[in-house]
Amino acid sequence: MRFIFISILSFAITGCVNYAGIHSHSALLPETQPTPHVYPLPPPVSTTKSGQWWDMFNDPQLNILIDAALSCSPNIQIAQNRLARARHLAEAAGASLFPYVDLSGYIRREHFTKNGLIPPPFAGTSRNLGNLAANLNYEIDFWGKNRETIAAKVSEAKAAEADLAQAQLVLSTAVAAGYFQLQYDLALEELIEKIVQQRQQLLEIIQLRAKHHLTSVIPVSSAKIQVAYWELFLAQIQQFTQIQRNQLAALMGDNPFTTQIAVNHFQYNPKLLALPPVIPASFLGRRPDVAASLWRVEAAGHLVNVEKALFFPDINLLAFFSFQSVGLNKWFNFSSRDYTGQAAFTLPIFDAGYLRSSLKARYDEYDEAVNKYNQTIITALQQVADQLSALQTEQLQIKMQKDAEIIAKNNYHRNNLLNQHGITDKTDVLTAQATWFYQQLFLLFFEDMNIQSTISMINALGGGCYG
Repeated sequence: MRFIFISILSFAITGCVNYAGIHSHSALLPETQPTPHVYPLPPPVSTTKSGQWWDMFNDPQLNILIDAALSCSPNIQIAQNRLARARHLAEAAGASLFPYVDLSGYIRREHFTKNGLIPPPFAGTSRNLGNLAANLNYEIDFWGKNRETIAAKVSEAKAAEADLAQAQLVLSTAVAAGYFQLQYDLALEELIEKIVQQRQQLLEIIQLRAKHHLTSVIPVSSAKIQVAYWELFLAQIQQFTQIQRNQLAALMGDNPFTTQIAVNHFQYNPKLLALPPVIPASFLGRRPDVAASLWRVEAAGHLVNVEKALFFPDINLLAFFSFQSVGLNKWFNFSSRDYTGQAAFTLPIFDAGYLRSSLKARYDEYDEAVNKYNQTIITALQQVADQLSALQTEQLQIKMQKDAEIIAKNNYHRNNLLNQHGITDKTDVLTAQATWFYQQLFLLFFEDMNIQSTISMINALGGGCYG
C-alpha cells in the first residue's frame, strides 16, 4: 500500500513542472477548397487616423489592405515566430540565476550473484531496491557569465523585435506600392483604350479616302500598324494588371485565384507627397534594420564577456537528500536516509589555447556585427540620398510635363473648334488628340513614378518624416 501511495505521489509532483498550455499557433494552408477573399471599396467616410505612415494618403481602401496584410501575411507571422522564440530563449536563460531542484528515483528488482562481490546475506538472493532523491544544483555567478548570457539573449530578442518592425515596414510599403501600381495600370489601360479607339477612327478615315482614291495605300498600312501596336500594348497592360493583382493578393497572404481587390481611381496629389522642409538627422534611428543591427552588436558584446568569464573559476553548490533501501519495507525508514552537500569549483589551467581561441572567435563575431551595423548605416544614407535626388528630379519632370500636356490639350481643342467650322480636316483633330493622349501617358508615368519614389523614401526613412 505504501508503494502505491509513493508511486502516485511521485507522478503527482510532476505537476510542478509541466507543459500545459504550450502548443503550436500555426496551421497549414488547405490545398483544396480555398477560401475566397473579397476586398470591395469601403463606403466614402472620413478615415480614422491610426498614427501609421500610410495615413498620409487618406485612402480607406489602402488602410484595409495593409491591415489585412499585416494580420495574415506568412512573412509577418514568421517574424513574429522568431520574436517569440527569441523571447522564450531569453526567459530560459534567466533560469540560470536560480537554483535547479529536481526529484529522481527508481524501483527495481535485482538478483545478486552468489559468487560475486556482494556479501551474504544478499549473495544469491533476489531483492527489491528503491531510491528517491531530491537534488539541488546552483552555480554562483561570481564573474557575471550567466548575467551576460541573459543580457545577450535579451539583446537578441530586441533585435528580433526590430526585425518584426522591419518586416512590417517592408510589407506595408510593398502593399502600398502594389496598390498604387495597380491604380496606375488601370488608368493606363483606360487611356490606351482611348488611344486604340482614336487610332481605329483614324484608320477608318484613311481607308475611306483610299477607297475613293484620295490617297495611296501607304498611309493605310501605317495606320493599321499603329492600331495593331496599341492593341498589343493594351493586351500587355491588361496582363500586367492581372499580375499586379496576383502580387498584391500574395503580399496579403491570400490565394490569387480566389481574391478580388477593388481599388480607387488613380489620383495624384502632390500635397500628400511633399517632403518636409527639414529632414531631422535622427531619421536613421527610426529604421528598424538599423536598430536590429545595433542590438546584435550589443548581443555580441555580451557574448564576449561570457567568453571572458570562462577564464575564471566556476563555483557550484551541490546537495541531495535521498532514501535508499534494499527491500522496500525499509525504504522510508529514518535509517535509510542518505544526504550530502558539496561546494565545487573548476579552474582552467591548461587547455592548449582553446579558451583564447574561443575568445578571439567571439571578438570576430563582435567585429562582424559592428561592420554590419556600419554597412546598414551607409546603405541607409545612400537610399535616402538616392530617393531624395529622384523626388527632386521627378517634381521638375512633372511640372514640365504638365505644361506640355496643357499645350497639347489646348492644341487639340483648337483643332476641334476649327474642324467644327470647316477650317481644318478631321485627321488634324485626331492627330492633335493623339498628341494630347501621348502627353497624358507621359504625365501619368511621371506621377506614378513620383508616388513609388515617395513610398521608397518612406521605407528609407523607416516610416518617418511623412504624415
